[in-house]
Amino acid sequence: MKRLIATVLSVLFIMFSTGCNESGGVTVNNNKPWKTLPDYEQNKASHLKIGGYYTPKVNDASFKEYADCGFDVMWINGENVGGYGGESQYVKNALELAGKYNLKCIIDASVSRDSAKKNDDLTAAAHDYGYQNYPALWAMDAYDEPVTFEPEDRSKVGIDTVAAYIPKFQEIYGETMPFFTNLFAMHASSLGTTFGEYLKQNIEQIVKKTSPKAERWISCDNYVYIYDPGTEKYSLQQNWLYNLQLLANEKLKNPELDIHTNFFILSMPHITDNQGRWFDRQIGYNELRMQMYSLIAFGYDMVSFFCYATPTSSKETYRNALVDLNGEKTQTWDDSRKIISEIRKFDRVFMQFDYKGVITATGTENSNSFGGFTSLTELDATQIGDLQEVKGTSDTLVGVAKDAYENDGYTVVNYNDPYYKNKDTVEMTFKNAKYACVYKGGVKEEIKLVNHILTLDLDVGEGVFVIPY
Repeated sequence: MKRLIATVLSVLFIMFSTGCNESGGVTVNNNKPWKTLPDYEQNKASHLKIGGYYTPKVNDASFKEYADCGFDVMWINGENVGGYGGESQYVKNALELAGKYNLKCIIDASVSRDSAKKNDDLTAAAHDYGYQNYPALWAMDAYDEPVTFEPEDRSKVGIDTVAAYIPKFQEIYGETMPFFTNLFAMHASSLGTTFGEYLKQNIEQIVKKTSPKAERWISCDNYVYIYDPGTEKYSLQQNWLYNLQLLANEKLKNPELDIHTNFFILSMPHITDNQGRWFDRQIGYNELRMQMYSLIAFGYDMVSFFCYATPTSSKETYRNALVDLNGEKTQTWDDSRKIISEIRKFDRVFMQFDYKGVITATGTENSNSFGGFTSLTELDATQIGDLQEVKGTSDTLVGVAKDAYENDGYTVVNYNDPYYKNKDTVEMTFKNAKYACVYKGGVKEEIKLVNHILTLDLDVGEGVFVIPY
């Protein structure tokens, strides 16, 4: 599709575009740029999809508030819609209200083993509950966090189990609705396999067997921010970037499948074990934006917040999410709206670029990525376009992308645990570029380079998008 757009519009871009100016472009300071760029602001590319897990209370005010926060996708699940799986009037009411606010809905169709004893169907996606009659329904998460293969004792649901329901799903919902499973990276290690094998089975059993008429999605949840009360240590989960890269690289490995990617980010502190470890730490604007820009660096098509509404605690202990148990907005709601609003200002720009890979720079003064770069496969010098070198005073993640005209785009992220409040001064040296369009806080600035060097001052958790020319 991007190649088609390029063919149709290239003449117009050559005639009317110089630099990166919204009005068509002008030569900056009468110094001729290295190359001309299309008017990205005018090209109506798709937006980044942004969703929230766990449905708020099903009423008009709650759904309006959800849309006002900036979300355009809603995950339908949780106690406010009657639980998980099965037929629910709450789900139908939610779909009706979602349509009013132009929200696309994903139903979490998981059915627990206990609930499925009578009919042995483990996903509501295999039942005709009439949900397909609601235009707001966009996709089905047929099962949340399956394991790789169903064990003999049938104590867990496997990807192979879910795949068997695809024909029934397509019979009910048609061939154009996405059907996917949301993966859980920690399942792989607990079952003695690798996340790569886990992901491979999802591609083979689910993605390749769903209809080519539907968008094909892969999705996963895994969270970066860790707190250990025993050591009072705040850190980043070392394999988080690795997991992001594994999913992102499936797009590169399987271009014929046109895979779309979703990953969950942490927006709600919670405790996952009896020692109070893992994700029990405050999530604010800086924590949100570091995650958001990291996903943009890896070319993700959707970002999902875990959670939007606060669940009642069960096996895990949940703190407040964007709205609390009473449905009242929290500070995290305000912080989320701030970062989503920032992204919405320019997502149609970076979404015109295709992810190619990443490179990193270890901080010359501070390093708080906690080894997160060591497991990444990085691009070599011949694969990073006009970029020659990157240096940062703190650990820096750089996503490398290209548009339909082979123009370079770079997402630059201050990838350090925000708890330590490290800022980052980044120097990007280019081979030919004399200028750069830099999207900072969602706002574009055209910068003249000094000896082909762009200097960026990144605040805590901050990311920017750079287009050199």
